Amino acid sequence: MFIESIANWKDFEKFVKRLYEEDSTVLVEHNQKLKGKSESIRQIDVLITSKTKLHTYITIAESKWWNKRVTRAIVDEMYATIDDLNASKGAIFTKVGYQKGAKQYAEHKNIDIFVVRELKPEEWGSPGKIIQFYIHIFSCNIGKINFPDSKLRTPSGYVPKDLSLDIKINKDETLDDAYTLYSKKYKLGPNLVTLLSEQIIRVQNAIGKVIGIFEGGKNAE
Repeated sequence: MFIESIANWKDFEKFVKRLYEEDSTVLVEHNQKLKGKSESIRQIDVLITSKTKLHTYITIAESKWWNKRVTRAIVDEMYATIDDLNASKGAIFTKVGYQKGAKQYAEHKNIDIFVVRELKPEEWGSPGKIIQFYIHIFSCNIGKINFPDSKLRTPSGYVPKDLSLDIKINKDETLDDAYTLYSKKYKLGPNLVTLLSEQIIRVQNAIGKVIGIFEGGKNAE
């Protein structure tokens, strides 16, 4: 269950922080202390700052990891903090709910209230829990490798006519010593398969950074 993955109030605050961090256009800060107009120090669970060319908007988010409903007094404290810090907006998150008076007062003061909980069976709709997700798979293959003017040197000078230089890359098998590279003085070097495999991984990572996440079947910028 999702809610069971949140162990304590610290995890809950970090969860709220991550919700706002999904918007890359805002600055999200956790556990901030600000001095208000009253000269009082206000502790803020999550501070969200949005800047435009001419204006700065501040949203204050408080998380209540309680086993009881949030009261109107808590909403009143939130409004006092908004006013003292000249904030633009306030939001409260809890896992249980709000008393009736708290809901009405929050709506009157333009404070958003949220309940974080598991969806009920009837809220999933028919035929049940269906979660849509996309999987990105990047695959790289080495089609052809050329070694112009390459020569084979052996200690005895003998080169078999039926010599096969095919390279098979299989990371599940032990690397074949036949693919070990040597210098002209026969100094032991790296394994060719290892080098090629590392380059394949490098290319896959580079592709993954360029191609964004799919949204609705379309590539997101």
